[in-house]
Amino acid sequence: MQFRNGDLLIDYSDDGEGLPVVLLHGFANDRMIWRPQIEALRTRYRIIAPTLRGFGASSRTDGQAVSMDRYADDIVALLDYLKIDRAVIGGISLGGYVVFSIALRHAQRTAGLILAHTRATADNPDWAAYREALLHDIEQRGAVAVMENYGDKPFSPTCPADIKEDVRRMILRQPPAGLLSCMRGMAQRPDRSAGLSGIQVPTLVISGTEDVYMPSVEGEAMHRAIAGSTFVNIPGGGHASNVDSAAAFNKAVEKFLEPLARRFRP
Repeated sequence: MQFRNGDLLIDYSDDGEGLPVVLLHGFANDRMIWRPQIEALRTRYRIIAPTLRGFGASSRTDGQAVSMDRYADDIVALLDYLKIDRAVIGGISLGGYVVFSIALRHAQRTAGLILAHTRATADNPDWAAYREALLHDIEQRGAVAVMENYGDKPFSPTCPADIKEDVRRMILRQPPAGLLSCMRGMAQRPDRSAGLSGIQVPTLVISGTEDVYMPSVEGEAMHRAIAGSTFVNIPGGGHASNVDSAAAFNKAVEKFLEPLARRFRP
């Protein structure tokens, strides 16, 4: 499906009925990364998976920075189009950065939050240097630079080879300009830590014990800062636990959504 608003085009899927759950993908991915969750959850929930601008079949970007707030406002525009007042908003990694923006700037649109393998802080000097080096590599070689830089690092040690290959193909089909725009936007994102204590909706924080990009201690810190939140640390889960540990990821999400669904009124 596609949503158009001026120069904005968002490619998205919309499956199932009931409590609306919006899932936002990570860097160099698109909405297809959520297939295991759509298949598992669509019989009980309305699962909406958009592709952020610059990725997949959504609007192209020009390589200049796209802020997390810009991505967030795109998602709010999609909610308006779908006539959804409030939804559970979830995101993994980059998607989590966008969730923070929605939660802190459009809190009235959230019925709950899922923050998977993400962090509220801005980049430290090591991350800034990493992004700068990868930006230069993407400018020279495109999406293959991301795929080679990632290697096996996003995945759990036991992740099946076919899942790794699916994700790598997904990375390779991403437009280089979209990768550059997003990387520059992530590098400029603000520290959202101070706003965590103000989050008042049910929140699920997911980490993985084998996540080499976002260690579990960061998830634990967010959990402590968000009153009443739930923390799940998936045993053996990598940074891409929604695909490499899909059963455990889905179990955590289903347990979180069940009480919210009981209170949901369309």
